[in-house]
Amino acid sequence: METIFTNIKERVLEISDFKGIGKEKFFSDLGVTYGNFKGKAKEKALSSDVLAKIVSKYPEINLEWLLLGKGEMSSKKSELDGFVDKIMERETAARNLTREALKNAAQERYSFQEPSEEYETTKKGVPYYDVDFTAGFLEIENSQQTKPDSYISHPFFKNCELVVRASGQSMAKLIRHGDAIGLTRIEDWKNFIPMGEIYAIVTKNNFRMVKIITKGDSDKSYTLISKPTDSKKDEFPPQQISKDQILTIFKVRGICALILTKKRKNNTKKLKIS
Repeated sequence: METIFTNIKERVLEISDFKGIGKEKFFSDLGVTYGNFKGKAKEKALSSDVLAKIVSKYPEINLEWLLLGKGEMSSKKSELDGFVDKIMERETAARNLTREALKNAAQERYSFQEPSEEYETTKKGVPYYDVDFTAGFLEIENSQQTKPDSYISHPFFKNCELVVRASGQSMAKLIRHGDAIGLTRIEDWKNFIPMGEIYAIVTKNNFRMVKIITKGDSDKSYTLISKPTDSKKDEFPPQQISKDQILTIFKVRGICALILTKKRKNNTKKLKIS
């Protein structure tokens, strides 16, 4: 004979299946045995303690459904389904954002363009020369025909005339070996130059260095300050340089870590800035 208690216990069994929990474990957690939900035992009343445990342990179960069989088993079913649908939509959108799309988005923000014959008419960014300022800069300085290896459009190099690489350890606290530095020539440096800033200096005897310039011991000189790591500070003491020895001074306007990679087929250098 089927009773109201039989129907309630049938629905309790449905909860076990819905949650994917084995019957023995499910009923053990409720403090009863599986035998109370079989055969003639189904017709016996379900204690209020068991009902309270079900409501407490599984708050998403609709109490009206459990007692009267009305509505859905889970009172939060539609809400949960909506949440899952939103997650699925986002996951699908993320998958559609392919590697190529990400690359294009990055290039729009920070563009790295290969040199071409059309550069003069479509110029964007700052010329990048793949040389060390202290080693290979003389060729660029002396030749107007030297073509840049690439062009960089990046906020760090705004208003720079060119970008080259730094080398050495004398400025390691501020500029690491291999970092890209953006330079702007200072035309009237003999009359005025802001003290305490970083400059790239070319001397008349072809020495090239990146230093902080401060006031010299006299009006005819500057003091060059290095910023090495603490372990090397004794190797790079302050130096005096006569203004007469200086050929050109560039202001270092931008500093950025630089990674160079090469395409195997044509050895074209690609730039990445981090």
